[in-house]
Amino acid sequence: MNIHFKKSFFILAFFSKSIFLHAQTIAFDSAGTAAYSGGWSNGANGGNGFNAWEINAGANTGVFIGNPANDQMGTTGIGTKSFGVFATGTAYLNASRTFKQPLQIGDELSFYWAMNWDAGAGTKGFDIKSGTATVFNINNGNASPRITSSAETALFDYGTKPMLVKLKRTGADLYSFSMTGRVEGENYSTTINTALPINGISFYIGNQNSTAGQRNMYFNNFRITGVTSSVNELNIQKPSAIFPNPVAAQSSLHIQLSARPAGIYPVTIYSITGTRVHQYLLTHPGGISVQSIQLNHIMPGMYFAEISGQGKRESLKFIVKD
Repeated sequence: MNIHFKKSFFILAFFSKSIFLHAQTIAFDSAGTAAYSGGWSNGANGGNGFNAWEINAGANTGVFIGNPANDQMGTTGIGTKSFGVFATGTAYLNASRTFKQPLQIGDELSFYWAMNWDAGAGTKGFDIKSGTATVFNINNGNASPRITSSAETALFDYGTKPMLVKLKRTGADLYSFSMTGRVEGENYSTTINTALPINGISFYIGNQNSTAGQRNMYFNNFRITGVTSSVNELNIQKPSAIFPNPVAAQSSLHIQLSARPAGIYPVTIYSITGTRVHQYLLTHPGGISVQSIQLNHIMPGMYFAEISGQGKRESLKFIVKD
């Protein structure tokens, strides 16, 4: 195929697509990924866009990969393979991780967490962090089903439904926070005013004084999304995402494949004029996978990554910066 024909094809294809804003995945991690098949420990990292877990464990505390249903909790949203923590004595455990970069305006962090019995004499919950500083806290304690935030009671009712947490940066010094309850229909939302850049989260549990699994706490399916523009074909499902975007020259571009069967997927990079710049082959094991391609031979500018295979084709715009 000559260059003139390929340019013409690309321009025609361009006008059959629409440009709009959508949520682009910046970071993702799940306890169901292969990296955690042998368990979960300090320094583990199965995702992209997050730094490794940092676990500080006291006596009779620990972490595991487990099914919340085994401790009589729901699995909707959180899944049947989740990050779990326990503290059967008086000591505490902290499981923390930072983001590769702080949340930018428009970025949203989301994850699920679940608990069954209250914390008894102890506490359990999580801190939203800026470096070592706690910006916002969600806590359960005092032998009560209540879940409190830094400022007030957030949720009142007992239940076992996994809770969906969302934190979105809406301005230079403003974040919106929301969380569903442990029972259907209960929700909580608030705003967080801080000039500190949010770049981490820390889960804690301690002083449970019980070996019952119902005291354990679970969390899973961490995701950070950002609003970016991309070129998408109107008649094709969008089972892929690329991040970071923009991406630095001479670095790695991450491609997340999902809703696709296992197979080989060609990824062709085109310039804004339709010239083919480079082609890669991705081996997808099925399910959700995140793979990286090196941009060593691609100069700064605007490009399109065309992902094809298995009868599908999609084109995602990205920017390479100096």
